[in-house]
Parts: sequence; C-alpha cells; structure tokens
Amino acid sequence: MAQQHTGTDIGWLRSPGGRFLTVEVALVLFLLLLTGLPSLFYPFGKDQGEYAYIAAAFLRGERIYEHVFNVKPPLTHLLHAAALLLFGRDMMAIRWWDWLWQGITALLLLAVARQWWGDKGMGWLAAALYAVFYFATDFWHSAQTDGFINLPAAAAVYCFGRGWREWETRRRGARVSWLGVGLGLGAAVLLKYPIGILLPFLLGLLWISKGVERGRESFVDLLRASGLILAGFALPWLIFIFWLTFRGSLAAFWQIQSGYIPQYNAGFVPAEGYWAYSLTLFSHIWQISPHLRGFVYLWGAAAVGLIVTLVRWRMAATRPPFPLGLVILWLWGAAAFIHLVLQNKYYYYHFLPLLPVQALIITYGVSQVAAWLRPLLVRLPLAGQRVAPYTLAAAVLFWLWLASASPYRHGNFLLRYQTVWQLVTGQRSLDEYQRGNDFGAYGWGVFSSRANLELADYLRQHTNPDDKIFIWGFEPGIYFLSQRWSASRFIYNFPLFPQFGWDSYREQVVIELIAEPPAMILVAQFDAQPNLTGTEDDSWTILQQFGPLYDFLQRDYQLETTIAQFTLYRYQR
Repeated sequence: MAQQHTGTDIGWLRSPGGRFLTVEVALVLFLLLLTGLPSLFYPFGKDQGEYAYIAAAFLRGERIYEHVFNVKPPLTHLLHAAALLLFGRDMMAIRWWDWLWQGITALLLLAVARQWWGDKGMGWLAAALYAVFYFATDFWHSAQTDGFINLPAAAAVYCFGRGWREWETRRRGARVSWLGVGLGLGAAVLLKYPIGILLPFLLGLLWISKGVERGRESFVDLLRASGLILAGFALPWLIFIFWLTFRGSLAAFWQIQSGYIPQYNAGFVPAEGYWAYSLTLFSHIWQISPHLRGFVYLWGAAAVGLIVTLVRWRMAATRPPFPLGLVILWLWGAAAFIHLVLQNKYYYYHFLPLLPVQALIITYGVSQVAAWLRPLLVRLPLAGQRVAPYTLAAAVLFWLWLASASPYRHGNFLLRYQTVWQLVTGQRSLDEYQRGNDFGAYGWGVFSSRANLELADYLRQHTNPDDKIFIWGFEPGIYFLSQRWSASRFIYNFPLFPQFGWDSYREQVVIELIAEPPAMILVAQFDAQPNLTGTEDDSWTILQQFGPLYDFLQRDYQLETTIAQFTLYRYQR
C-alpha cells in the first residue's frame, strides 16, 4: 500500500516549486475539456426539460411545489436556475453548468486521492477516470440529479479526511472540517434522499475508530465532532424549510413528499411484496448491465484489500497510520450502491454516484500494481522508474476511454468530435444537430428532440407570448422551449394517471383548466412508460378514461393539427 499521508494538505493544488497549477491538474483540465466537449451541444432529454421549466418558473416568481408540481427536493431546480442566470435561457446552459460542476468534482477527487494515499502521481488518475466515466454518458443521462450528487458527496468525504487528520492538533480547522462534512451531505440529500445513508456510515466510522484509538478521553471530542457534522447536515435543511415556510409552500412540499411519493412507489410493488420484487428486478439488471457487475466486482476487490490491510494494521508491532482512505472508499461505495438499489429504477443515470468510487478503486489498484512493479524496475534509469507508473495509469485510462470492450468508452469517438468540429466551424448548425435522429425517434416513442423543437416553433408562431398552454403528456421541456407557461400546476401527467394519481389532483387540474382555459392543449400518443406509470396505456388512452378532462377537451376545443406524436387542440372562445 502506498504510504499514508499524515501531513497537512494546505495548498493541495501547489507543486513543490510553489506553482498553483501542477502538471496533474493541467492534465485533468485538458482531459475534462476533451471528454466533455461533445456534451456541451446536447439538447434536453425529458428530465432536463422538466428541471429547466421549473427553474424558469422559480425565477419568474412562482412557488415550487405549490404552483408547480414536483417530486424532487429543491436543489436540482436551484442548480438549473443558477445555470439559466449564468449562461442564459438556453438548452446549452445546463450543459455548460454540468461541465463546470463535474470538473470541480474531478478536482475534488484528485484532492481526495492525494489526501488518502499521499501519491501526487495518482491523484490525477482518479480525476481523469471520473471524467472518462462521466462524459461517456449520452444526452439523456448527463446533467442529471444523480450526477450532481457527486460534488457535495466528494466534498464531504474530503472534509472528513481533513477533520480526521486535524483531530490530534486540536486546531480550529478541525471544527470547520467537521461542519463541512455535514454541509456536503446535507446538500447531497437535498438533491436526492437515499445518499444520506453515508451520514451514519461516517459517524459510525468516527466513533468506532477514534473510540478504539483514544478510549474514554476522546468521548467529549467525539460528541463535539458529531455535533458539528449533524449541525452542518441540518443547516441546509433548516434554510430550505425556512424558505418554504416564508414562501408558503411547506404544506405542498410535505404533502408530496410524505403522501404522494410513498403511494406512488408502493403502486409498483406487485402482490409478492417489495423485497421479492426488488430482488427479481436486481437479478434482471445484473444480467444485462456491465456497469453494475463491474462496480460490484471492484467493490468486492476493495473489500478484500480492506480486510487484508486492516489485519496487517492490527497485527503490526509498530502501529502504522490507520488506513482511513480505504475504509471511507468502501463505505462510500456501500452508500452509493444502496442509493442505486433503493430507487428500484436502474436507469443509467442512477448509476452515476458509483462513478467517483469506481475511479478511486481503480486508482488504488493501479497504485498497488505500480508499487509491486517497482522492485522489478530498479535496473532502469531513475527517470524510467518514475515514468513507469504513469505509463501504466495512462494505459488503463485510455483503454477505458477508447477500447470497444470497455462499457465506458467514449462512444462513436471520431464521429462525436467530427460533429463538434462541424458545429464550431459553422459547417453544421446547432439547430440541425439537435433535431437529429440521435436524440429520439420522431413521431413514435417516448421522446424526440426534433418533435419538441418543432412543437415549440409552432407554439411561438401560433400563440401569443402571454397565452398559456397545457400538455397532456410528459414533455415539460416544450413549455421551456416555446416560452409558454403551463395553465396548470401539473406540468406532466403521470401524477394524474388513475394507477397513482390522487382524486384531489385530478379534480384540481380540471378546476384549473376550466377557470383559465389554455389557448392550446397538446395531447401525446405512443408514449407509454410502464416503469413510470404502471400501465401499458399511452397518454391518449388514459385521457379517454379521464371523463371530466376529456369532456372539457371535446366541448371547448377544436383539433388544429398533428405534429409528430402530439395532437394539438385550440380553444374556441
């Protein structure tokens, strides 16, 4: 194992010569630019369109949860709002924001690897691997909530390591570090709840390890450190609750989170029960997903390495530094795995919290192989001995990035960068690219970027800027792209499906639309999503079963046109 780093890490970006940007950081930034460049031009998927509309509504002054129905905690929408403020009201805004966010995450992983193992050469590998893993995703799975989780989680892990090392010095910096652990995890949970399992894991590690190491004299210090972590964790939530209370949206938020979501999730569980359903689904995903199998194999290898290291640490005559990095790495992996499994959906973006752990495990493995090879390289010149580990790391990195056998290859490598060149040089327009076949099947299926852009064009041309519309489907991105506001709180329709929808919600949407009829209603077809709605029926079929809304449409609206999988109806004043 590489020697445990025991000193402080102040100025972790500084090289021995005092320069701010080290060669490792420069390599990371270059690889981030290279791997992430194609993602900057991606259009919205369904989720990105939903979050962008909610963010725009928030910036307009509407109250999230009360005026805009939404099942997620608030930080996703606040991040999208920040993207709109920084980069403009455009689909590329969230892509630029995601590129910046993941770049900071990669640099944090560089700091974490250096903090744990004290190896200045391997820190860049962890960051670069994360960049390769993350930006191998497509337009649908990038700029997603689960990917945003990685930055605050990595920040919490980094602060935990700082607090751990500053324990002995009794410096004030340790208090800041413990507070940072809680703040990072609090922010992560405000993106998605399941990742919060990392909080008790880290608290348990703190109490077990430090309690064993110091005995009763550390009890007060443990209470103080734990209190600071819990206070940091609670602070984002207190701010959020105060904000919701001030805005008058707390009741709506609580109703959705404590009432609707549990009922919605329970609706997917068949008669055999939750655990049997979950096991069956996991077994299916295990067979078809190399990402899941790859992570579990790496996580298992890390567990074996951890056990061997802990046994050696315990039996050593002169006690070496506690292998903190390897312990946290395994716990972080456990938390990310639980986060994935509890959601029971297994879209690829749900796997994104596994990626930083996977990058660090591979980095640790490469550093161990390099250490084992070092005695075999003694006959080489000193420069050759230094270059050999980097050569090994680069080989692993570029195999994962380019090899056809790797699940993390940068798909269609040459074609992606050829497209970027065409866009940058003006040989191809961004609009033409985003309407291409790579972004959903036109006229049939659950999503088409071309269809959404055509609908947005039509709505801008055939409605007034102050007209409201209503979409019976799951395409909130059309609201954002057309710059038309929803006539209802419900910007997508699956909460109104009879399988999961509350009767009060179904009554509310009819009251809203009758009170202020939208200028146009768009009805989707061929968009059945059983994993979201629990039925093979598409939106048109469900609408025909929704008597009051269907009658309102037939009575007060006239069919105007059809675009792709949508039928458009105009209000007859």
